Amino acid sequence: MSGQAISISGINYTSVYLSMQKFFIHLLTGLDNRTYDLGRVSLLSGLLVFYYNAISACYQTGIFNMQEFGVGFGALCGGVGVLLKLKEGSEPKE
Repeated sequence: MSGQAISISGINYTSVYLSMQKFFIHLLTGLDNRTYDLGRVSLLSGLLVFYYNAISACYQTGIFNMQEFGVGFGALCGGVGVLLKLKEGSEPKE
């Protein structure tokens, strides 16, 4: 992004873009904030696919089962939580 500030209705969208970029870097990298973490990247892609499948199934059938959604979502998040806990000793510190 160039150094120009993009401002519409008093909102500086350049700073919003940079803060979102910083948020996603913190979300997807390890402790050093430079090395992308495979577990965290797979979590984000898995969540996007999970949401897409839930929305498309609801759209096609007209039925949304919160029990099945909750169990699947819990299993996905629990698996990633276990993955991150098991690999925390191997993350680069700096």
